[in-house]
Amino acid sequence: MREFTDGSAAIVRGALDAGCTFFAGYPITPASPILMQMMRGLPKVNAVAVMGEDEIASIGMCIGATVAGWRAMTATSRPGLSLYSENIGLAIIGEVPLVIVDVQRLGPATGGATTVGQGDVQFVRWGTAGGYPVIALAPSTVAECYSLTRRAFDLAEQFRCPVFFLTDNELNMTTTTVEVDDYEKPPVRERAVLAATEPPYRYLPAADVSPSSTSTCGRRSKSIPTKPNSASMTRSREPRHSSSVTGSPRARCAPAPSAVIPWRPSSGGRARSLAAEFASFLGSIAARGWVSDGSTRRPKRPVPP
Repeated sequence: MREFTDGSAAIVRGALDAGCTFFAGYPITPASPILMQMMRGLPKVNAVAVMGEDEIASIGMCIGATVAGWRAMTATSRPGLSLYSENIGLAIIGEVPLVIVDVQRLGPATGGATTVGQGDVQFVRWGTAGGYPVIALAPSTVAECYSLTRRAFDLAEQFRCPVFFLTDNELNMTTTTVEVDDYEKPPVRERAVLAATEPPYRYLPAADVSPSSTSTCGRRSKSIPTKPNSASMTRSREPRHSSSVTGSPRARCAPAPSAVIPWRPSSGGRARSLAAEFASFLGSIAARGWVSDGSTRRPKRPVPP
């Protein structure tokens, strides 16, 4: 069976099927269709979609919703991504699983709102302070918009970090025919949560955590209280075992983001294995040029080095 659709609709469907329960965004071409479709779709599944007063507020709402137990996504384009920058750093250091969709358009600055562009790669990699590695997925077809959106939610939960979803104006707003069987459905893991009787992981004294514990950095590997409508607290401090800021090159240049997998050689096999898993994941998707016009059957254009 076939359907006539576009990348925006596929991303929204993927997010809903991945269990997204909160969306906040601000209208900006060419990401506005995602905002409008999420505002129509989420209330139907008893979830929440908000049009924020600006981009800064929108990503802030998503971070707050996530630490309170919701599964969140936001979407913007290049100028909005600039305004996301500070809160992207907060999400990284706060270990916030969040999906950030960037529908690229021609830049710089406001650029060409209706013109395709793929110039945000370097900004996504270096757009916030600290130099931590990030995960970014880039679909090249409408079908991949669906499957990689699901994958983005799973990676965000696995590594407890924001995951970028890099698409562009042409892929998101060009309607094309898609074989329904082409929609792959990778599994999306559930979020590990605390029992109602356990204290929030952020406030376990570091002295009470042994090196062989399943906790990291003086914090439990599980994160969100299960009690509904309860307050959840977090902080934006250096995620070290001692909760102190460090300038150690060895600590800051770990093989995985220290905001996700703290670099502690004595922390046992779990941290080392997860760090290796992250490094292996990054190595398996070495950066290369991509094109997003395969589904429209136009000549593929190589991306300049």
